[in-house]
Amino acid sequence: MLIILFQLGQRRYGLDSQRVVEVVPAMPVCEVPGTPASVKGIFEYRGKILPVIDLCELTVGRPAEIFLSTRYLVVRADEAGGRLFALLAEKVTDTLNVADDAWLDPGVRPPDAPHLGRLVKDEQGALVQCVEVEELITPELLAILKERQEVPA
Repeated sequence: MLIILFQLGQRRYGLDSQRVVEVVPAMPVCEVPGTPASVKGIFEYRGKILPVIDLCELTVGRPAEIFLSTRYLVVRADEAGGRLFALLAEKVTDTLNVADDAWLDPGVRPPDAPHLGRLVKDEQGALVQCVEVEELITPELLAILKERQEVPA
């Protein structure tokens, strides 16, 4: 499996590349009042309006910093090709091929971060934790986001 590597704060994380539609440079968003801090806002992507989820805010409790390598990871909410979301991540700079038997069980499931899943070691032996999209897009989050994504003509 190929995972896309990025940072949230000082730690490295990964995301299954099969869930990623496209990696695009971070751009200004339109903030949406009344949403949780982890919902950075919305932006237009190829004729659709996508919500932007700030992975840094959600995981380490502070907004993502905008570096030249800060990116939106446009992902599908489910494997069946459902709704698109943009995940804001810092230092999206590399990928890692992971063998099926290389995954490690973290042994803990934080109640406030159920999206943090399996672990793997990178080429330097450092642990990389995988973000599980299915756990990230919670029913509570879906409830505040509208279904329609097309931009009106």
